[in-house]
Amino acid sequence: MRHFKIWMFLLSLSCLLPKSGASAQLIPGQGSADWERGRREYTADVLRDYNATMSAWRAAWQRGDTAALADFYGTEAYFVSPEQQVVRGKQAIRHHLARGGRVVDLRTGLTDFVASERLAYAAGPFWYQRETNGDLSTISGTYVVVLVREPGRWRIRSQVFTVDQPAASSQDAP
Repeated sequence: MRHFKIWMFLLSLSCLLPKSGASAQLIPGQGSADWERGRREYTADVLRDYNATMSAWRAAWQRGDTAALADFYGTEAYFVSPEQQVVRGKQAIRHHLARGGRVVDLRTGLTDFVASERLAYAAGPFWYQRETNGDLSTISGTYVVVLVREPGRWRIRSQVFTVDQPAASSQDAP
């Protein structure tokens, strides 16, 4: 009877734990292949969440909806713009993005992705066109973004954009 009570207590505790996006369950005593498979399944689950979050982020940016866009950032988020301006905090990021002109098209790629229980790191190329005062400019480079899992969703903790430098022409050489 005592073991049954302990078992029921543990079962009730498991119902109180937050549910993660991972479908894999790792059981002590399983082989390392099972642990590796579980880690890959968890990473795939987080990657799906990341893709959904960043797709909605891109859509908000292209719509020019800075209120919706700011909601993707945590309260203390860091944003480093393609112009290398460092902005900290959700509201400051919102104001910065509102001043940046209208994004006509935004595309991102993914070349690196790592996930843990609370953090997701992604990096890759980006490309977008921005309209400012009727002028259209194309900006491309590499981004790095770190997301933090908050209750019920992922938020951007840090986001850095670095712009590709134009290739030097042979005329520029000394």
